[in-house]
Amino acid sequence: MRYVAFISFRHVDPDQRWAKWLHTRLEAYRLPKALLPGRADNRLGRVFRDAEELAACADLPDELKTALADSQYLIVICSPATAGSQWVDQEIREFAALGRSHNILALLVRGEPADAFPPVFKELGIEPLAADVRIDKRRFRNDAELRLLARLIGCKYDDLRQREHERRLRQVLAAAIVMGAAAAAFCVIAIVAIIQRDTARSRELAVTSGHFLTDDAELSVLLATDAVRIRPTDEAEEALRDGLSRDLLRHVLPGQAGGLTRVAFSADGTRLVTAGERGTLQLWNTADYAPLIRIEAHRTPIGSVAFSPDRRLLVTASGDDPVARVWNADSGRLVHELKGHAGGVTHAEFSHDGHSVVTSGSDTTARVWSVLSGEQTALLSGHTQPVNTATFDLDDRSVFTASSDDFAIKWDLATANPIANYGHVGEVYSLVLSPDGKFLATGTRGYAEVLETTRLQVQCELIGHDDDHEVFGVRFSSNGKLVATAGTDGVSLVADLEPPRRGGPCPTVKLVGHTGSVNSAAFASDGRYVITVSDDHTGRLWDAKSGRLISKLLGQQGPLTDVAVSPDGQFAATASADGSTRIWQLDSAPPRRTLSGARAAVAPVGSRVLTWSDTDASLWDIDSGQPIAKLAGPTDKISEALFSRDGSLLMTIDGGAAVHVWNPADGKLLHEFRADTVPLSHGAFSRDARRIAVASNTGLVRIWDLETEKLQAELRGHSKAVNSLMFNDDGRRLVTASDDGTVRIWDTSTGSASLVYRGHRGAVTRATFTPDGAQVISVDTANQNATIRNRGDYQFPVWNAQTGKNVFLLSGHTDYLHDVVMSPDGTLAVSVSEDTTADVWSVKTGIRLSVLSGHQEGVTRASFSADGKFVATTGGDCSLRVWDALSGRLVVEFGEDVGCFDDPQFSAGNRSVIASSIGPIKGSPRTQEVAILPCELCLDQAGLLALARSRLSRDLTPAERVRYLK
Repeated sequence: MRYVAFISFRHVDPDQRWAKWLHTRLEAYRLPKALLPGRADNRLGRVFRDAEELAACADLPDELKTALADSQYLIVICSPATAGSQWVDQEIREFAALGRSHNILALLVRGEPADAFPPVFKELGIEPLAADVRIDKRRFRNDAELRLLARLIGCKYDDLRQREHERRLRQVLAAAIVMGAAAAAFCVIAIVAIIQRDTARSRELAVTSGHFLTDDAELSVLLATDAVRIRPTDEAEEALRDGLSRDLLRHVLPGQAGGLTRVAFSADGTRLVTAGERGTLQLWNTADYAPLIRIEAHRTPIGSVAFSPDRRLLVTASGDDPVARVWNADSGRLVHELKGHAGGVTHAEFSHDGHSVVTSGSDTTARVWSVLSGEQTALLSGHTQPVNTATFDLDDRSVFTASSDDFAIKWDLATANPIANYGHVGEVYSLVLSPDGKFLATGTRGYAEVLETTRLQVQCELIGHDDDHEVFGVRFSSNGKLVATAGTDGVSLVADLEPPRRGGPCPTVKLVGHTGSVNSAAFASDGRYVITVSDDHTGRLWDAKSGRLISKLLGQQGPLTDVAVSPDGQFAATASADGSTRIWQLDSAPPRRTLSGARAAVAPVGSRVLTWSDTDASLWDIDSGQPIAKLAGPTDKISEALFSRDGSLLMTIDGGAAVHVWNPADGKLLHEFRADTVPLSHGAFSRDARRIAVASNTGLVRIWDLETEKLQAELRGHSKAVNSLMFNDDGRRLVTASDDGTVRIWDTSTGSASLVYRGHRGAVTRATFTPDGAQVISVDTANQNATIRNRGDYQFPVWNAQTGKNVFLLSGHTDYLHDVVMSPDGTLAVSVSEDTTADVWSVKTGIRLSVLSGHQEGVTRASFSADGKFVATTGGDCSLRVWDALSGRLVVEFGEDVGCFDDPQFSAGNRSVIASSIGPIKGSPRTQEVAILPCELCLDQAGLLALARSRLSRDLTPAERVRYLK
């Protein structure tokens, strides 16, 4: 292109002074040869600044449009004045319309981003790389210049900054030689020492950060954040990403006076209630954890609180109050006072159908009440000591009670008489029903028991607590296979109930580490994790199977009194005597969502995805997982689907002889094209989405005009199936790759081949233009041939699109290649191989930048994120992995234990990875599902720092600063 960048700005000071400064700096910059070997010219190239090139005019003139079209990047000078500039707005829109919105950069000179960024950025969904010179000091100007230059050159910012350090070092050294050898040596040593000091401090902090991943993940993030700020080394970025993956804290809710006793989620997960020592309730909206209503429920500490199954009501009880109360959970209005107990009410909960409430009391009775009338419907009298808890059977026809008289009793609600009872060796403090209603778990002094619910016969005992301490809490996992205990001896036991037993001890895992009483325990993720909370002011997240401590939940300043897990198992709320509630995300990888369909195509902009199977096709919103529309037309046997670059159109090919073009906003059919009986295979949109090209299994390629719906050209020349095709940016050329071993470049206006590339040794599976159309990268299947494999000759070319001559032959894999994919900006390519690796290459230099190593079997698919920073890979081992493209570091892995993944694609903004054809384990049949896998750590260093700032609830203390930042 004619210009490397176009500078857009408001023609007022200081904006135009900054534009002139940037123009001068960019055109004067000399490129580091070490980063771009083989480049003859060490200048960046011409930069367009309209104040220099053209006179001002009322509308955007043709000359400016031409300059924009001839510019690879657009740099916007951003200040509060920019937001009101119609001129800047038009230039941004014009450049974005060229399909280069990912090449828009920003230089922030004044104000905050919300005030300085033009509104068109938000309107078009543009999130530009922003350099910051609001602090007008030399080092900030230099840093901003390097950040922009790194993007323009196509290299890592760290590498460029390092090269600048080295270049300045050489300059200082040269000057020092003139002044004298001694002074020169001193300067060199000083500069190198500073660089080495900062690098060493950053790396040391990164290592220290790793030491706290389990014991204090928030401290780990704080130390990694400072490591990045001191010097943004790869080690610091990796430590920050690791820390964020282990820091589970998501929200800190404002404290309640007097401390908290209980916390509970509603069954639908939309509400959270916290109950306090002073008898107050606070309800929260779990969408954003905003406070909703406050209820003065009792004048004494609340010992029990529960939602009705439909979330509309709450029931509360206090051990010092003989009256339980039912409340409207939306308005806070008192619905019923349940009066009848002669002493404090120890526990209250709803029946499974929500029609009744059971209460237990210190008066040795349990009582059942009608939710509709508030009247008592059953009196369960027979215990001789306080009843500590009561719960309904699964059919709500009976109730189980546990008492300090050492007995658990099952009651028939029709007669209010006991059906069965079981005598323990001590007071029964806790009792809970399994999700399937088959078992009870009870806690007493020194141990817990599991009983079957029909006759209260012992299934097994949980042995491992101190005989002199009580088990005040028992809890089943959501699948009913595990039981966890909470003991005042600081221990929690996890018992496995599979296979079922009759008597004797259950096999248990002992969770040891708390230094105070464990007050509550809860399962998450269907029994994968256990959360315990203790008087020692900490919560702990454990692996339920091995008993391994995963993370400490720190930050609350008083004993932790209760824990509740959200119905989806992903979040836990811990309540503390200090009055605070903290919300924790229990799984470092957020839950995947699934959509119906066997395969998927993701829109390059927006949040739409098409999923399809043999019988239908549907459009979905990726962010919400909600359906948008089904395609309103023929969708049988779709073999391929793709969106236009701007996301405005969708093409499907049915594998036979029909092509359909749809409106992805509503799923309505816009165009239908038929090709007689020729089987169609692959398609491509022109960049402006005005034409489509469709290939066939016979080698014929057709081009249709979408405006006129007429056949524009038939491209004849391939003798076998065409496997890939792609328009260049202006749509005048098309590149095709075929099983006949050739790649052809076509003139789309005449239908003739302008170049035939014959440098491959077998069927060509992919050929792709670089964004400027000057080169093509292609790969063939010949390297699967036994002879070639024996020679270890695994390579693929980058070649000149005008002459057909090879520019590079890229080699390095140790087994045959499956595919090569280019990044959206054309600077990088990733090759995937049967050797279990994926390699990332610089398309400009032919240098291998990183090796993505970790898959256990061959890597078959890969895709870049829209910004080219991340690569997602899948392969024979079923796992899906996301990598940092340049460093090769693993960002996140979705392993075989959660699914078998294929064909990964990033959503816009890198928020999710969408994967097709998943199964529960490796080797399972393809299922009709598409997975949406959140990738919240798919961020650059700036994004990671911003995420850390949003999550951190504190700063380093003065003592920590002295200890770790000395």
